[in-house]
Amino acid sequence: NCTKLSEVTLGASLRDIGNYAFRNCSNLASVMIPDSVTTIGYETFAYCSKLTSITIPDSVTTLGRYAFENCTKLSEVTLGASLRDIGTKAFYYCYNLTSITFEGTVAQWNAIEKEENWNQNISATSVTCSDGIVTLN
Repeated sequence: NCTKLSEVTLGASLRDIGNYAFRNCSNLASVMIPDSVTTIGYETFAYCSKLTSITIPDSVTTLGRYAFENCTKLSEVTLGASLRDIGTKAFYYCYNLTSITFEGTVAQWNAIEKEENWNQNISATSVTCSDGIVTLN
């Protein structure tokens, strides 16, 4: 509930961003996630209503459940090629999310374990991969 926090640069040695870490930081508009992070936890950035874009570095393998729930202004997401798991409703109610870029191949995207409704209530209809486009269900 850090409502006055508007930007964050996380330390280069950080491994995991824990559950609820920035939940309800309603003015958070900018986050720099270092290449050392491997896990983004449960509801980590939920309700960060001013966040418009996010780049998940290639080091991240797990994106937790509801990680970006209700980030209503989030419109662009870039996901690193090492991503292996996307949790349930990771982008739940991110109505303005129209652009999802995955830095890996279509085959790598298809190999990611995507939990139920990971993309529920978003506007994006496809994911752009390095070698093609995947249509979302």
